[in-house]
Amino acid sequence: LHLALLRQGVQSHFFASHVEGRDTSLPHSSVLTAPSRPLRYADTLTKVIASRTGLKGMLHVSSRRRSFDGYDVIHLHGADTNWFNLNALPRLSKRHALVWTMHDQHLGTGACGYTELWDNCQRWRTGCGDCPLAHTEGWLFDSTHRIYQRKQHLLPASKLAIVALNQWMLDFLRANPMTQQQTLRLIPNSVDTSLFTPHSQAESRAVLQLPAEGRLILFVAANLSMPRKGARYYVPLLRALKERA
Repeated sequence: LHLALLRQGVQSHFFASHVEGRDTSLPHSSVLTAPSRPLRYADTLTKVIASRTGLKGMLHVSSRRRSFDGYDVIHLHGADTNWFNLNALPRLSKRHALVWTMHDQHLGTGACGYTELWDNCQRWRTGCGDCPLAHTEGWLFDSTHRIYQRKQHLLPASKLAIVALNQWMLDFLRANPMTQQQTLRLIPNSVDTSLFTPHSQAESRAVLQLPAEGRLILFVAANLSMPRKGARYYVPLLRALKERA
């Protein structure tokens, strides 16, 4: 998205909590760091506390003071993690137009990013609490209801547009008591067509050393142990296809 904006002549800057891989060479990009050593220590401490209490997105210190002077729009991605404090949203929304693209369900729950991991938990409809994630992680206390209540206060106090990347997420946002009153939009991820563009099927199979004939199935996941990636469906799918062949 950042590179596409630059190509369109938009003045864009890419901020991240850390960078890796090709992100290290991104033009007009930088890593957000605490401006002083005491604040860096404080930020590190908040991560430790959050890991024991589940207060993710509520404790980070330096982001409460950070400003983005000179920028009209702030587009947030993954800002419910340990490097950003959600309590900064009302202040930032007074100075900038805020857009948040949701890559998981964190903003609409008291703790978890994917409710399906917990038997499709529906506690987000009523305020969370008695959280299966809190029990599994062994937190010192279940903070999910408090976090949920805090988010219920912060979101109405912030002028925020929320973007869903797919219909599943948009349905969740529309049903969620915290987000249903916000400005909601469905905007799928863009694709760099200069890199991802159709080629000759025969040529592509030859280059990738794949069989010249027959149907091919591609399964992609950064971590096969993540239930939401659907690896458990892969073997039954192959069996079903074999029976139909």
